[in-house]
Amino acid sequence: MKILKRLLSVSLLSLLFGCTSPEIYLNKAVDIMAENSIKRDSIDWVKFRKDVLEKGKNARSLKETYPAIRYALKQLGDHHSFLLTNESKETANAKNTLPPIKSELINGNIGYISIPEFAGNDKLAHEYALELQSIITAFDKHSIKGWIIDLQENRGGNMWPMILGLGPLFEKDTLGYFVDPHNSYFEWIYSKGTVSIGKAEIMKLKDFHLLQNKNKKKAVLIGVKTASSGEATAIAFKGSANTKFFGHATRGLSTGNQGYSLSDGATLILTTSTFVDKNKKVYGHAIEPELYGSNAREEAVNWIKNE
Repeated sequence: MKILKRLLSVSLLSLLFGCTSPEIYLNKAVDIMAENSIKRDSIDWVKFRKDVLEKGKNARSLKETYPAIRYALKQLGDHHSFLLTNESKETANAKNTLPPIKSELINGNIGYISIPEFAGNDKLAHEYALELQSIITAFDKHSIKGWIIDLQENRGGNMWPMILGLGPLFEKDTLGYFVDPHNSYFEWIYSKGTVSIGKAEIMKLKDFHLLQNKNKKKAVLIGVKTASSGEATAIAFKGSANTKFFGHATRGLSTGNQGYSLSDGATLILTTSTFVDKNKKVYGHAIEPELYGSNAREEAVNWIKNE
């Protein structure tokens, strides 16, 4: 009889928790953090785990562990990691539309493009990159004196369609790097319509544009809203000739995130690396403009005009 009761209890727990108890689930989340976090070598993981399990001790379902997981991610101190739940994924999918890309040919010879944040699916990512290159192609038919890349409203998302779309404006294949806590570097590359991490292809455009003249001035506009992948896109222009940054310091989330799936479909978005520019300058903090000011666009136009 006792054996039967024990079997029934195990069966009930399996039904309630999908074969994973809240404690096991929470431990697995901490395991992922300990193995992959950018802070993994600077944390007392025994104390950390004990503290997180204490926070989640009253959880009776996997969903009830979420506050403890969010607490754990905050305790990492990277300011960039977060928990992506199934509900937040559904909300994002419902809003899965191509963001409007604003562009203007200023004075008939300065190509202005505002780069919006992007977090859509693969199809939209391709459309986003293609639209950016189409704008550049159209402007390149004119006698362009310079380019303005506006990232002031770019809060992040997926960096790859941003970089792929802006590909024709880059002077060299190597745009930057991810560096992990053990000083391993992973190269960002744009070449002939393809973006890659090292030799691993991420995205490509079948039809890509080659800029008529890559030596024209480029003004990059940044500000307090520029974050995460917006900062990565800005860093891709760092260390380039005839390039100047205008505006205000960015938010300071210049670190790389990676997703780790949990058993109920939620995803840990964990900070695992730091952004580095093509000259091996390491960030992980705010990007500073060379010229501070509230009229970044106007100042950029004047800089380009005064050759």
